[in-house]
Amino acid sequence: MNIRELYFRSRNLLIKPAVEFKAIANENQSIKGLNKSLVIPFAGLVGLSELLGSIFIHLSSPLDSYIFVFLSAAIVFLIVFIQTYFSGKLIALLGKNINSNNHKESAYALVAYSQIPFYLALAFIKIFPELIFLIIFGIYSIYLLYKGIDILLKIPLIRKMQFLILSVMIMLVLFITVSELLTLLYLKIIELF
Repeated sequence: MNIRELYFRSRNLLIKPAVEFKAIANENQSIKGLNKSLVIPFAGLVGLSELLGSIFIHLSSPLDSYIFVFLSAAIVFLIVFIQTYFSGKLIALLGKNINSNNHKESAYALVAYSQIPFYLALAFIKIFPELIFLIIFGIYSIYLLYKGIDILLKIPLIRKMQFLILSVMIMLVLFITVSELLTLLYLKIIELF
């Protein structure tokens, strides 16, 4: 998937999620393919936003501090990528436990595509930290997850809310955990210098 296709896919998911999830269901992409075409570009967007936001803050800093700016951007990239990867894997296991006919690729696609509003909100916040209230648009990711459960996974209606709540908890806990661990790593690297 190229950038143009990714743009239209993202726009369609935001505007008409049910129709777009049906198109996604017919594609049968691999996890590796999803990482290449979706997760890495969005993780790169958030990392680039962190880089730009940090450069604006450190304009008058000495040149050697830009090493830490690049390191910070790499950490943010890793946070988004690792959180999405492990969330997708864990939610695929959860989906398989509820319905053994679920494919891990479908669950991974659901997790990755449903987080697009969160990725976009995070990218804006990284450039303009004073717009932290935009994180509220990340809640639209929960709605996308809810819409995609019926289409990509065959979760019985009686278990749909349970699956949704557990999936959101998995994504939030992993985001916080990965963020904290990689931030600690970043701080340890800074202490070395």
